[in-house]
Amino acid sequence: PIPLARAGDATLELICRTEIPGYDPWATALPGQRFDVGLARRAISFFHDMLVFVEGERAGEPFDLEPWQAAIVGNLFGWVDATTGHRRYREGFVFVARKNGKTAICAGIALYLLLCDGEPGAQVYSAAAEQSQAALIFRCAMQMIARQPDLIARTRVYRAFKSIEVPETGSIFRALTADAQTKHGLSVHGAVIDELHAHPTRDLVDVL
Repeated sequence: PIPLARAGDATLELICRTEIPGYDPWATALPGQRFDVGLARRAISFFHDMLVFVEGERAGEPFDLEPWQAAIVGNLFGWVDATTGHRRYREGFVFVARKNGKTAICAGIALYLLLCDGEPGAQVYSAAAEQSQAALIFRCAMQMIARQPDLIARTRVYRAFKSIEVPETGSIFRALTADAQTKHGLSVHGAVIDELHAHPTRDLVDVL
């Protein structure tokens, strides 16, 4: 099958409109908000062109997004305000069953925010109720980098500190502990919060 990253504009638009159950982004768009299929394709193509699966039967193969995954990525990064250029969506809530590649897509989104979002000094974080859970996304991102020479050349990975740095832009991706009280000084460009239902309070979510 043709990867969704290589699908036509009309196909990508249709996927982004129909593959999120019970939600039509076009029907809820406000005046001035528009879907830029080029921006959506750029994010979706990042997965196929720069990332690979790191676990399971498809380990080492290009990360071709499933339609529902492409709809999440495409809508998050494809919708903008026509006047300001700012994103329509500042938050996304992804609710899926186990074994649906949640960790991998979260790692991919974090890497896109880190490497391709045009934000100098971007601070990107993964967080969870337990540090070990937050580290799962970091570990997946680290393994994705290790399998792609272009990403190895652009980044510095510090396993002990659970962080990935981009010297060229001064950007950083780091796995956080669950203590919200120590996070108030962060300047967050993007955050991936895993296992939201397991957080005892919403303090960490609110801080990020």
